Amino acid sequence: PSPAISSVSPNRVCDGSVVELNVIGWNFEDGAAMHLEEESTGLPHQPVWLRQVGSRSLVARFENLPASRFDVVVENLSFSTSAKSALAFEVVKPVAATDFSPPTASSGGGGVITVTGNNFRSGLTRLFVDVAEVPVSVQSASSLTFTAPSHAEGSAVSTLQNDSSEERRVGKEGRFRVAPYHLKTNSV
Repeated sequence: PSPAISSVSPNRVCDGSVVELNVIGWNFEDGAAMHLEEESTGLPHQPVWLRQVGSRSLVARFENLPASRFDVVVENLSFSTSAKSALAFEVVKPVAATDFSPPTASSGGGGVITVTGNNFRSGLTRLFVDVAEVPVSVQSASSLTFTAPSHAEGSAVSTLQNDSSEERRVGKEGRFRVAPYHLKTNSV
């Protein structure tokens, strides 16, 4: 029988990351093979290692994948059957901030802050001030805005990351590069 793929986790990581990709499905034969295929070029990327857990689960480690979208391919070698996942796996460039403008905000919050940087993505870029998530509005790949939250006088550590709510829910946010920046606050 042909293998079938029902889920891929995580479904998104930053380039340069080491990722353990978990693939769930059925009809994975003993000795099944798996690789990633770049959607744009068709180039295959082989895992550093592959572990099979029964006939329904494969775990593979990939390193140094380029920023691209990938199809996940599982092959049963003895019957020469394969399955290509309709669930894409994506490698994205990590987010980076170069400037906060203005660099200060009222301790009562409310001021709009513009962040300049790279690789911001609508729906994926998230901002945390200390530990609380702050809503952002991505203007472009190099600019986003947020409303400064209220905060005690001093420095507020701001952290940007690209991820998805699904990855956060399953605890994969630690696989993303995180760039800390300081937003100095003052009282009015």
